[in-house]
Amino acid sequence: MKKQIMTLLSLIRNGLQYFEDGMISIHTPAFRKDESFRRAEKTSRSKTGFDGNIDWRLHTALWCGKMCSKLEGDFVECGVNTGYLMRAIVDYTNFNELNKSMYLLDTFEGIPEGTLTEEERRVSKHLNPKDYKGSYPAIQKTFENIKHIKIIKGIIPNTLKEILTDKIAFISIDLNNAAPEIATIEFVWDKLVDGGMVLIDDYAYSPRYHVQRERWDEWANKNKVEILALATGQGLIIKRETEKQS
Repeated sequence: MKKQIMTLLSLIRNGLQYFEDGMISIHTPAFRKDESFRRAEKTSRSKTGFDGNIDWRLHTALWCGKMCSKLEGDFVECGVNTGYLMRAIVDYTNFNELNKSMYLLDTFEGIPEGTLTEEERRVSKHLNPKDYKGSYPAIQKTFENIKHIKIIKGIIPNTLKEILTDKIAFISIDLNNAAPEIATIEFVWDKLVDGGMVLIDDYAYSPRYHVQRERWDEWANKNKVEILALATGQGLIIKRETEKQS
């Protein structure tokens, strides 16, 4: 603990540049000055009412969205909540100008109790419907006037069959629950195009999400896939055709 305190004091002396969302860093979040980032962040806040501070997570999601906008295939999000990340991606990528569809899947009523394991229920007592502000009518309004949007309400994996595309360029997965997350990646993996990305919101977010991380690591090892753990708490997978053939 003493060493950690000394490290924190050193960071403070050197000038903290970022202190949000579980991250403390002296490294420069220069992306905050980017006009496209600021516009996307501001637009999404106004549309969704999101009031958290997750700029570095948002920056990561926007980068993924931008890279994947150049690929063939559609966008998917499983675990939408207010729609903050994906609505920002819509603005950042000029999604209406892309020849793509976007699928947004959620219960829009919080995490179904029956899908949690006993361990997840024990370590995730903070996760309850009151923590989730997203609702089906609100999401419809958030994404009104956006082309080729399909909002799918219901419990995953039951609703995965409603993803009616054979090619996926980008998928964001944030279900706070291991079983439906693994069911999701197993459903979409063969649909993911070469260079397509999977952004896992809670892969390394905090120790209390260890059940999700362990299940993701089991899946990755079985499928010979590498997951990049990010300081934001997210995990990133970039699909390569060599992995599909192995």
